[in-house]
Amino acid sequence: MDREGDSVTVFNELSDAGARFVIRCSHNRRLAKDDESGERLLFDALEHGETMLKRSVPLSRRDPDPIGRALRKTYPPRTARMAKLRVKASRVTVKSPPYGHVTPDWPRTVTLNALLVEEVSPKKDVAPVCWRLFTNLPVDTPEQVAFAVDAYCARWVIEEFFKAIKTGCAFERRQLETCRALLNALAVFSVIAWRLLLLRYTARTSPDAPALAVLTNQQVRVLKKLAVMKGPNVPKIVMPAEPTANDALRAVAQLGGHLKSNGPPGWQVLGRGYDSLLLVELGWMARGRRM
Repeated sequence: MDREGDSVTVFNELSDAGARFVIRCSHNRRLAKDDESGERLLFDALEHGETMLKRSVPLSRRDPDPIGRALRKTYPPRTARMAKLRVKASRVTVKSPPYGHVTPDWPRTVTLNALLVEEVSPKKDVAPVCWRLFTNLPVDTPEQVAFAVDAYCARWVIEEFFKAIKTGCAFERRQLETCRALLNALAVFSVIAWRLLLLRYTARTSPDAPALAVLTNQQVRVLKKLAVMKGPNVPKIVMPAEPTANDALRAVAQLGGHLKSNGPPGWQVLGRGYDSLLLVELGWMARGRRM
């Protein structure tokens, strides 16, 4: 979870449920007096933690927030770069706030592992990377620390999957009135959203991978047929003889009305394009033409 999940109530309920978690810290919490770190505040304890891991990671470019100023402070714009990170691990006992207890016997402290992921020697005028993470995963070895950090990094892919469902599949705009209908729609859209995410993620990370890595064999053949067809109602798409994942992404986006001048295709365009591809594929199958 991101910083919205920084709640002692959440920590306790997840632990009671036997769930493993990695949650980003938001508050500089007070530590119990008998905390083994010897510090009174969380951030101070993290600074004095043991360095368990060093690694270099690529950071993607972040454009300025076009909507408002609130996100500019939390997520400032940055250029793409390689960042040298170090990870410190600590064992801390966090005090529970005096309010919001579910039951009178609610634990007044919770002991967790804490990680400080910070950038070493950042460039001048560049906001350094700094993540503070709570987890109940073991962090006794560099491999365990790396696993916990990678688990948190997976949050971005998970959020992209949610965007594919909400925006690409327009799940939130469906005028369904019952929970059963919503769950049935979600079951269908989850598969489509996974396909959209696979298409865009592979095109970004491995653009030269074969198109068959992101589309079915029949879908690739349908796109090739469309690329050579002529007519006022035939969408103009480009599909080479040996298409790559990037070619497949552009073809699906073109089916959704994407214009190259608008930059990389978004979820709405990809959703429309994939919907059109499924309809065209269904039409070929209904006609009985063998692909």
